[in-house]
Amino acid sequence: AYLVAMNGDPNKPQVAAAQSYFAERTRQAETTETSLASLPEWVQQQMATLVQVGRLEVEQQRQAGQLREVSARVEALEGAHDWFSALGYAKLHDLPTAQGYLRRVGIAAGRVLRETGSAPGKTQHPAYGTVNTYPAWVLERAFADVAVAAGHSA
Repeated sequence: AYLVAMNGDPNKPQVAAAQSYFAERTRQAETTETSLASLPEWVQQQMATLVQVGRLEVEQQRQAGQLREVSARVEALEGAHDWFSALGYAKLHDLPTAQGYLRRVGIAAGRVLRETGSAPGKTQHPAYGTVNTYPAWVLERAFADVAVAAGHSA
């Protein structure tokens, strides 16, 4: 709209009105910039800080929304809170994720869960099909048992 108005025929009333409008807005912007530039440096720095804080708050809100979405998706895949597949738990806690290692963890977790008279949950995994899920406390113990059996500190 700006380019059309500024390049239009000023003899037409609508074009003349638009040119006047944009000229006034340009002048207001220039005087605002000039008046901001005349403020003490510490005020300008505080204003810049406030703008940055505003940007950070907007980013935090965006990330919080993204986290809620991801959490909802994980809950749909994993089922109950604090129940994980061995791979999911390993990734969450930066533990080994080798397939053979996780198989041993799964066997240990199944043994721990059977001791309580419970059974593992099931969930779909895109690469492995249906996989077992276990409460976090079971996986914590299973990973510790496998680490001890392998000769590593728990």
